[in-house]
Amino acid sequence: MKHVTSATPGPKKSPMTLGSGWTTVVVLPAGSASDSRGSALLDRLSTPVPGGRLVTSALMSALITNDGRVFVGAVSGADLEQVAASGHGL
Repeated sequence: MKHVTSATPGPKKSPMTLGSGWTTVVVLPAGSASDSRGSALLDRLSTPVPGGRLVTSALMSALITNDGRVFVGAVSGADLEQVAASGHGL
């Protein structure tokens, strides 16, 4: 019988929220959207913006940054870009 060892992963970063009320933005840590199988679909559904890709709808926007973080909120794409750049809520 083989003995299998597993590395203990480091502490996981948790999602966090920035802002309050209708301008709350949820921030998922880097690696949350790292599934490359969906990258072709993401390319079709999103718009390239400086620093990442943006998906917008009438209800919400999502920004996936080049470093792997994900910002989601019921705000405009421009607002998400501002939050991502500043690290602060609106």
